[in-house]
Amino acid sequence: HEYTLSNLRFAQAAEPDNPAIARRLAEVTAWRNAGSGSLPSELALERETNPFLRTGETSVKERVARRCGQPMLDPDQVFTELRAWKDNF
Repeated sequence: HEYTLSNLRFAQAAEPDNPAIARRLAEVTAWRNAGSGSLPSELALERETNPFLRTGETSVKERVARRCGQPMLDPDQVFTELRAWKDNF
């Protein structure tokens, strides 16, 4: 199954000011519209665009903290809150 677009939409919600996510979302949208797949991906690209691999980034921590209404200092806590958010996204 192809989940890249939905994952990127979530990534954009979690980190809206990340230009790498915007670029990748546009790229994958074009591929999917042309009938192409988006997989496999590269780890370097995932590190730039996957919020679950960016739990130590200030931008992700701040967005999750605003959503939860409490400070997010621990990457494990950020990951847990991201997962709960994604489950209901």
